[in-house]
Amino acid sequence: MTILFSSSLVNLVAQRGLLETFGLGGGFGTTSTNTSISIYSGAQPLASDVVTGWSPYTSASPDFLLHFMNARWGRPTSTSPFISLGVFPGPATAVHDGAGTWAIIWTSAITAANVAGATLPSGTFIVVPVSDLVGNGVIKFNPNAFTTGTPYSIAEGVLGVAAI
Repeated sequence: MTILFSSSLVNLVAQRGLLETFGLGGGFGTTSTNTSISIYSGAQPLASDVVTGWSPYTSASPDFLLHFMNARWGRPTSTSPFISLGVFPGPATAVHDGAGTWAIIWTSAITAANVAGATLPSGTFIVVPVSDLVGNGVIKFNPNAFTTGTPYSIAEGVLGVAAI
């Protein structure tokens, strides 16, 4: 999936935003920064909803499905307008049943204990869609329906920036 921005915003994102946040602003290759990915079911909120009211998004929520650690993002060339999972995280075990519809990509190593806490673990994250392999998700699974107690792996992760 590609997130579309107006052309004036693309420069801002490319210079100070998404790629820099993942440690890939001026370079390419796979970053050495471990990130985390939390998978949820239900309606995708705005990032501001997560910031202003964390409690519905903790791992105790029935919409919280899985939490992955040690994901590393990569950029094929220094001019590529996208990043992809360069190092996939290991499998994660579902804590609730449901279909993955959205995710929080944390730009640091957020633990399962952090996600369980009453306080937002980090203010540096993005909220993205999740889908199966044929859908438009940034994070993709095959399939994207999860059963409690079963381990799952991410099939694909690509996040791009493009002007409209």
